[in-house]
Amino acid sequence: MAKKNATDRNNSIILQGDDKFGEVLVSNHVVATIANLAASEVEGVSKKNGTLASGLMKKAGMKEQPISSKVEILGGKVEVSIAVTVEYGFPIPTVTKQLQDKVKTSIENMTGLEVTGVNVRVSAIAVE
Repeated sequence: MAKKNATDRNNSIILQGDDKFGEVLVSNHVVATIANLAASEVEGVSKKNGTLASGLMKKAGMKEQPISSKVEILGGKVEVSIAVTVEYGFPIPTVTKQLQDKVKTSIENMTGLEVTGVNVRVSAIAVE
């Protein structure tokens, strides 16, 4: 008997299980990677660290990501919290709405899981 969208097991979600062929598990990390890649495709979201803070962090030997996300999967439903750097000159409300739509669509299409929320935090503005 197949199980679909079972709850979390070792930071993974069971997409489908079958007594004959086994289970398909997807790690929370994989869903977060899908979110990050989808966000990087949105115009106005920076793909590189170009902020004053990132320059100081680099000099101090620290690494800053222009896009980072956290994923929570409960009962086959996904909630994403994502922090991004927006390029200077792009309207933040437009960029973040496009980002929410792109992340939601990408996760749902690739995993079949329902995305209940995409929370966006603009953590920096990238300047040339």
